[in-house]
Amino acid sequence: MERLNDEKTNISADKTDLNSTKTLIESGSVVVNSITSPFGVEAILPGIERATLFSIPLDPSENISNYQISLAGMLYDLEARYRTNTLVEQRTVIVQALDLSVTSSSFDVQFIEYQDSLSNNSTDAIVTVHF
Repeated sequence: MERLNDEKTNISADKTDLNSTKTLIESGSVVVNSITSPFGVEAILPGIERATLFSIPLDPSENISNYQISLAGMLYDLEARYRTNTLVEQRTVIVQALDLSVTSSSFDVQFIEYQDSLSNNSTDAIVTVHF
């Protein structure tokens, strides 16, 4: 009987944790702890608890960038694919990322919107994801 009571206590604690996480997510106040990638990028996150927009750099030497996003202690994946184009303007080398596509096994990628709809350049791309 004691073992069943212990199991019931554990299940109740798990249920409480899950309900707290669900409430936090539904409130829109999920805190992004970190965004990292294997190529050494750690995105600078705003110092607020409720941000909806993050700027994440792409790897200019590749056509793919993978990220791990830590939310409330859980890790999630995000992958960006693109093609690069190198420009030289006024003695400055610029690497453009074009034709951006974003996938994830953790998030539902809703859409990619470009601030300048003619450029198709990742510099002004906004990706909306939900989980």
